[in-house]
Amino acid sequence: MRNLLCVLLAVFTASITRTSDVASIIPKHKVLCQRAILCVRYITDFILVAQYKVHTPGTIQSMQDYLADFHEHKDVFLQFRASKSTKTAAKEATRGLREEYQSLLTLDSPLHLSTARCRKLVEELRLETEEMVDDMLTTGAHYNFPKMHLISHFAEQISRYGSLPQYSTKICEVVHKPLKDAYRRSNHINTMPQIIQTYTRMHSFAMRERNLEEWITELEHIPQDIKGVIRLTHPSLHLPQGTPPNLRQMRLQGPISIRTIFNLSTLQDHYQLPDLKALTTRYLIRNVFQDAREPQASADQLMDAPLKAFNMLQVPIPTFNDDGYLLH
Repeated sequence: MRNLLCVLLAVFTASITRTSDVASIIPKHKVLCQRAILCVRYITDFILVAQYKVHTPGTIQSMQDYLADFHEHKDVFLQFRASKSTKTAAKEATRGLREEYQSLLTLDSPLHLSTARCRKLVEELRLETEEMVDDMLTTGAHYNFPKMHLISHFAEQISRYGSLPQYSTKICEVVHKPLKDAYRRSNHINTMPQIIQTYTRMHSFAMRERNLEEWITELEHIPQDIKGVIRLTHPSLHLPQGTPPNLRQMRLQGPISIRTIFNLSTLQDHYQLPDLKALTTRYLIRNVFQDAREPQASADQLMDAPLKAFNMLQVPIPTFNDDGYLLH
């Protein structure tokens, strides 16, 4: 919808003013076409300005002006707001009016009517029909619905709470899709438990696949001498021979994996952090073993202790304005 608004006015103007494949527009309809173009222009400009990430008093005032101009010209579309029953009644009234004029032409034999008189009667029928249909369709039609009222508060909300894109419901709307798919797979009778079960299963499989993809990527960057002590649950990955039995029995569950990998020295070499041991020793002496008799010896003992790496999956989430991704 946001991309559509950028071209909506141009497409609408080109469509409503075309002359190659339709009959020429009468002067009365030209005025209506111009009002329709202005109405679409003001509402699209209002929405485009409302999507700004940064606002000034000038942009907020422009929004209010565009909205006021839209309300001034929106009555040109009022007849399209009529209900189905009103449209049906208008068709019936049009049919009755045509039958009435047809009966007049039958009573006054066309042989006694001049060509000018017949044309005048046809024109009167057309004008009276248009006026009657417009009155019927516009009577009772209105723009009193929540979304039309909501936009009247945009300028006030921006002044108080900031730009509107931060309140976008795009991500929330996307979340509805799996629930709708789960409903389609149900028997449409006892739907609630089936939707929950199907959605939970789909979500679990999706998270498992993402975890496996992340683990495979990490495995490709781990030195060969360390791969032997990593336990992965993906069936297509085979542990090297000689892997300790206790590591073969380790199971990884959930989005966080726990791996017994190496000590601090190996970690320092793997990530190319030459001062990792020195900085860690200094931190331990100052904050952990400062009251010990031999803080240096106590810190050195931890340098060869086994480490466990905690890796959390990062999922890219698109931003509200589609200008990038956030990692969660």
